[in-house]
Amino acid sequence: MIKESFTEYRSRRLLNASRLKIALSSAIEFELSGMDGYIPKPKSAAMSLGDAAHCFILEPEKFDGIFAVKPEDFDGRSKEGRDWNKENGHKNILSHDDFLFCQAMRWRIENHPVARQFLPEYGASTEVTILGEVCDWSSKARFDMFTPEGVIGDLKTTRAETPEEFVRDALIYHYDLSAHFYRLIQNEDSLPDFFFVVLSTSKWQVWVIRLLDLPELVQSGSMKLYSAFENINRMMEAKALKNPYGLVDKPIIDTRARWELEKY
Repeated sequence: MIKESFTEYRSRRLLNASRLKIALSSAIEFELSGMDGYIPKPKSAAMSLGDAAHCFILEPEKFDGIFAVKPEDFDGRSKEGRDWNKENGHKNILSHDDFLFCQAMRWRIENHPVARQFLPEYGASTEVTILGEVCDWSSKARFDMFTPEGVIGDLKTTRAETPEEFVRDALIYHYDLSAHFYRLIQNEDSLPDFFFVVLSTSKWQVWVIRLLDLPELVQSGSMKLYSAFENINRMMEAKALKNPYGLVDKPIIDTRARWELEKY
């Protein structure tokens, strides 16, 4: 377990859950995602709020250096507003309402009998890097929360209005695959317990969902993970093929990969 910045984590050229999700749908995109210069999809407003909530809850000491909260009566046309924009232009801007959401979710987690075990003040490690092997691939993971007892917590922000809706979204966005990957990288012989700590932006509620209470997510996560590895293996076999006409002495996939990068 390593405590390091997200920039340091990203610099490690190892397999992670995000790339496996890509491999599940596109082997070519998987290869591109490991190349220098790869441009990921831009973050949505919902994802940006999730980043702010993560920071405020798990690493509050870093929040003021990364985010700036707009005053409740902010007017960007006024002198005060223009000065505020100039002073905080290098930070991620958060609306007053979104900041209230972060505060409320922190309070709810602190007062939740299960969720609070994942907070630093209760002994949990937050935003830590785990290195290991998954299916013989050198891999990395970034755990949101990890208790001294070895329980993994994954903090999620959702627009779902019920826990059941979140479970549906977990299947759509492949949170089940990530969960299985995290459990394998921690201990392939004895899979650890795993919880989703879910922040509902529509209800301003916190739900704690234990993965092992949802066998359909456990099974689907395992199936997706191994399907992703099958796609990677097929891609690697294809790369070993040569142009059947002997015109280009390079793996066929390289041409497509270069073309994809040149589009940006």
